[in-house]
Formats: sequence, C-alpha cells, structure tokens
Amino acid sequence: MQRLSPAILILTFLLGCSGEPEGPPVYPVKGKLTLDGEVLAGASVNFYPDKGPMASAISGDNGEFTLKAVAGRHKVLVSKFEGGTEPSIPGEDADGVVGAAGADLPTEGAEEAAESKSLVPKVYNTLTDTPLTAEVKEVEADVPNEVNLNLSSSL
Repeated sequence: MQRLSPAILILTFLLGCSGEPEGPPVYPVKGKLTLDGEVLAGASVNFYPDKGPMASAISGDNGEFTLKAVAGRHKVLVSKFEGGTEPSIPGEDADGVVGAAGADLPTEGAEEAAESKSLVPKVYNTLTDTPLTAEVKEVEADVPNEVNLNLSSSL
C-alpha cells in the first residue's frame, strides 16, 4: 500500500479549505425602517430574491438595519409582534445570508406569534401581498445599497 506524504495531505487540506464562500456573491445593504413616519425598532426584515438565498436582519433601536443579499430584485417582508415572540433569524451565516429563495418563514415560535398582536400590517409580512421591493446592485463593500422602508398602517 502506497502512503501519501504529509506535505501532500496538508496541501490538499488547505486547498479544500481556501475560505472561498459557497454560493452566489452577496452585497451590503443598509436602510432604515419606519411605520407611519416613526422608527420601527426590533422588527424582522427579510429580503426574498427572485433567485438565490434570502437575507434577514433585525432593525436596531434607531430603525436601522444591515444585511448582505444577492444582487437583483427582492420582495421585502417586515414583521414585528407584541408580546413574548421575538423575531428570529434561523441559520444565518457570517454574511447575513439565510436559507434559500422562496423558503418558508421561520416556524419556531409561530404558534405564539399567531396569538400575539402584529405591530405591522399583515400585507407587509406575506410574500404574495407585500408592496415592498428592493433592487440590490453589485457594489463595493464600503458603499452599501441603501434601502429605506417606509411602511403605512393604512394598508
């Protein structure tokens, strides 16, 4: 039986672990979330592209959010519930990319969320109904796409 040299094994391992990201490239997005002109903090913001993985973020105290998403057109969902259910981002990777396009929304806590009062009109958290869209362009990391989302409770 022929043995491989340790140098070849190490080289093979290093080439296989080059750190190159898998999947399509993602680009930075930043924005601010408001509802009727007021900052909307602690809301889940989800970008669903026509093709590729979805991306998610939680808006901060100032309503601002950042994420990384694939280039192209996205439907945007926003949700926030009163009570014990906090929005969650399952399986987020280091680039802020979550799941695959068209994937179901998180089901963890869904029963509690159904019993909680939505602080955002339902139209904003349904893929078939949302009027929110965003175009993510291929940009440099230091010049993010800017997507401000101004929601209205009259919808």
